[in-house]
Amino acid sequence: MNHGRERVARPAAGREVRLQKSRRGEAGKLRASAVFLLLALVVAAVGYVWWSRGAKALLPTGVPVLCYHQFKTEPRTVYDISPAAFRGQMEYLRRNGYQVIPLSRLVEALAGGADLPEKTVVLTIDDGYQSVYQHAFPILKEYGYPATLFLYINFINYKGASLRWPQIKEMMAAGIDIGSHSFSHLKLNKGRDETEREYRRRMEKELLQSKYYLEKKLDLDIPWFSYPYGVYDLELKKMVAAYGYRAAVVLNGGVVGQGTDSYAINRKLAAGTMSEKQFARALEYRPIKTGHSYPPDGGRLHRSQLKDFRISLPDWGNRGPLRMTINGEYMNIVYKEQAGRGDLRFRSVPELRGKANCVNVLGKDKRGNRYVYSFLFWLQ
Repeated sequence: MNHGRERVARPAAGREVRLQKSRRGEAGKLRASAVFLLLALVVAAVGYVWWSRGAKALLPTGVPVLCYHQFKTEPRTVYDISPAAFRGQMEYLRRNGYQVIPLSRLVEALAGGADLPEKTVVLTIDDGYQSVYQHAFPILKEYGYPATLFLYINFINYKGASLRWPQIKEMMAAGIDIGSHSFSHLKLNKGRDETEREYRRRMEKELLQSKYYLEKKLDLDIPWFSYPYGVYDLELKKMVAAYGYRAAVVLNGGVVGQGTDSYAINRKLAAGTMSEKQFARALEYRPIKTGHSYPPDGGRLHRSQLKDFRISLPDWGNRGPLRMTINGEYMNIVYKEQAGRGDLRFRSVPELRGKANCVNVLGKDKRGNRYVYSFLFWLQ
């Protein structure tokens, strides 16, 4: 019986050992699965955090939009640039890792639909001079850079100074986008003696007919507009949107950042007189975040209301000193921070002579980073 019990007990012990090994194996598999699942969750969490940060910071340090006009071997004004200087600027962008993107991609990013590289630049050219085709276009093709060309109708095919339709179509085929620069390049603000009906009729021609004319001639959608002389106001921005444009560019000198108005996209004039150091500095500015300010961008006020001029800078704090220019002249200002927000005001009310006034607020933090906020307001 003892032998029988021993013979019966041995197989039972063997099964127990096998069961224990099986349980240990299953436990090991469960632990491995748990570790794998934990790692997957960690990776997913890190990925989500990275994605969400990227989604919220489409324009992490601002995007400079450069504006050009004429390309001359012997420049005479700040609106002219020599082909050699233009090539030097394009080479600087390539050498320093900047990515040149089309205006459409920037507008998409402003709407929250695209992410942008850290070092991004947009190129635009106004008016439609013949020198664009002769000098700028070959250089843009060489570097593979896109650009947006803003044309006004009355200038196309005008004597020998402007572009011809076949040249425009050739540039389009090579990656140059087209936008409207109005019909006749007149200032688009309402004239003093102009009735509301007359003004609306004129805007229909300058904004709407110029768009339709280009679309019919070039067989494409024209979604972008450039204000002649950089002049605009609140009413004009609304009309540009109502006539079917998806964005418009100005020329106040600022940079584009998160929250930039798509109908007042700031550009910098890329003057031919710029040294390489000045060109590099123009690319490095970051946007200053602003709150509710008076007057708003494109707004109007009476001269007596200059005493109420205020720019709200909620995030500036004690980063560094601030300066402000109006139409290129430095203003006497004071910045005060109170209750977690700061306001910039005139220390003494200036004597401004012009109706349209371009404001640039300039700042520099303790790390040497440069900041700018630009807008336009009207005196009446």
